[in-house]
Amino acid sequence: MKEPAIPSFQFTSTSTSKQGYFRRDTGPATEKLWEVFTPSRPQTSDQMFVGRRAVIEKIVCAIEQEHAHVVVYGGRGIGKTSVGNIIAASARRAGYHVARFTCDSETSFERLMRDFLRSLPVDFTDRSSRAMGLPNESFDQFRDLESVGPTDLSNAFGSLIDRVILIVDEFDRVNNKDFYRKMSEAIKIISDSTDLVSIVIMGIGKTLDDLLGQHLSIQRQIKAIRLPLLDNAELEVLLNQGKVRAGIDFDDVVRDSIVTLSRGSPYYAHLLALLSGRHAMARKSNIINQDDVRAAISDILAEFDPNVINAYERATQTDTNTFMADIVLGAAVAPFDAYGRFTAEGALKALEGYTGRSYEILNISRGLARLNRDGPHKILEKFGSPGVPATYDFVNPLMRQYVLLRQVNQHGLNQFDSNNV
Repeated sequence: MKEPAIPSFQFTSTSTSKQGYFRRDTGPATEKLWEVFTPSRPQTSDQMFVGRRAVIEKIVCAIEQEHAHVVVYGGRGIGKTSVGNIIAASARRAGYHVARFTCDSETSFERLMRDFLRSLPVDFTDRSSRAMGLPNESFDQFRDLESVGPTDLSNAFGSLIDRVILIVDEFDRVNNKDFYRKMSEAIKIISDSTDLVSIVIMGIGKTLDDLLGQHLSIQRQIKAIRLPLLDNAELEVLLNQGKVRAGIDFDDVVRDSIVTLSRGSPYYAHLLALLSGRHAMARKSNIINQDDVRAAISDILAEFDPNVINAYERATQTDTNTFMADIVLGAAVAPFDAYGRFTAEGALKALEGYTGRSYEILNISRGLARLNRDGPHKILEKFGSPGVPATYDFVNPLMRQYVLLRQVNQHGLNQFDSNNV
């Protein structure tokens, strides 16, 4: 099954400059396995970019039709940077100038905006105004300033004649309250002064407040988009497209195992496919079997984040039985919504289907509540409001994969398939 075309920008630049245009590299018919399945690298073209059509369309519409700024947020490893890459490539092809910056803990507003201004090519500004020494003279001056404040931006952008997009990635890494305050001011000022500049903020957060905190009161100027997990059908497309491009093969059982263990994460789909394919290649075969998947799982567990392992051990430690381990397993195998949240009832039914044992909903609820309390056992967050069934999610989304991979490593793939998870 081939997915429909990705929504794209339609704007055509009034500038004659072709700087920044992407040329699509078709490549050979069969590529190297590690060039197709890239867990450690985001997608840079739409050849292995799967799903997210609705998200891309929302971003394009927000920028092109609503002239709004955009905030894209979601969990770690869910594909935010890949979305940013696709948006940047599409916008460049349509004639936008796109500037892309990745934040770190030391990023300052002044450095970000100074680098942004310096990235703008001169042919994106009004040459006649510059020749007359009008606003463009100030723009050139701002490009060389060591400090650029929010109010400077209105003057700096006054002479632009083409559309500009600033993508600010890993926004959550900044540890500077002044940065957030000035970004808030800048977005408001830019919104009031020009519709030629759009800012796209991308970062980790389960809620908009997680990413923006209390410093950005800009709800009217932004379009907030939470990136969902991939559904099983989208993961199947990813794997099927990948196997064709990489010249490998696997049957439906292997594909379904990878899909089930990925639990909506494109990162884990890529990682399991890559490592399984390497084990097949070590056997001088281009066909991935279940043994290759099991070997890949062992590889992943051997290098898993020790913080996740320690959190699991603390949460499941008990002197009498494995009750808390069962509760964590129920949370991991429970069906969840597009953002990873599940209910106590879902955890109960999934756990019973997996173990073949009966549980009381009251006991499941008590166990989940224990995992939600602050302290050494906390690995869940609880969400809900009066009159609405509570939902839960893992504090660290990697915990879900760790629990599932651990179970498969101990009990095998045969007891763990899409029928009971």
